[in-house]
Amino acid sequence: KHLSDFDLATVEEIAEILKETTMKSCDLDPIPAELMKENLDLFIPELCDIVNLSLTTGSMDGLKSAHLTPLIKGDGLDCSVLKNYRPVSNLAFVGKLIEKVVQRRLSKHMEEHNLNM
Repeated sequence: KHLSDFDLATVEEIAEILKETTMKSCDLDPIPAELMKENLDLFIPELCDIVNLSLTTGSMDGLKSAHLTPLIKGDGLDCSVLKNYRPVSNLAFVGKLIEKVVQRRLSKHMEEHNLNM
């Protein structure tokens, strides 16, 4: 099997990943994290379909947006100097979920082919 041929995610795998993940909302998320947590059983099949659509098409169009926030690097730094800031990006929840599934696939592929460093 080639690396470009990702196995599709299962509802069980998505549920497992979500249990391991701290769910946080971003301004880009259409549903607040708290509402998502309370209704995971309803959302997991739909999330699985979205993940699998991304895996089969190789696309994350519309899912890879980020909300950028500049944060000062440390206490006592001059707030008027731009280099004293670092950008923090908050990604949409579904994009992070897809990344976690792909990371699992890449790790498995690397392990099976002795490519770990």
